[in-house]
Amino acid sequence: MCDQCSRCVESEEKALQNLEALIRHSSLEQVKALHFVSAGSVRDNVEQVVVSLITTGNDDLAAAFPYLSPEPQSEPGHGI
Repeated sequence: MCDQCSRCVESEEKALQNLEALIRHSSLEQVKALHFVSAGSVRDNVEQVVVSLITTGNDDLAAAFPYLSPEPQSEPGHGI
């Protein structure tokens, strides 16, 4: 993707939207398989969408991809 081309940005955003729709309508096994067989930027995009869905409350994906789940925030003053 070039930094100057708005079509490239729009194309990538559309691809992420399509990937999100695909993941939302897939079983956990299908999402894990998609992640397993993908590489490079495709895997990065799958992970980006999975993280996005986890942060919006998808507990099933959080359980299937614990290494992509955000770290729980500690209470102020309750650190180690």
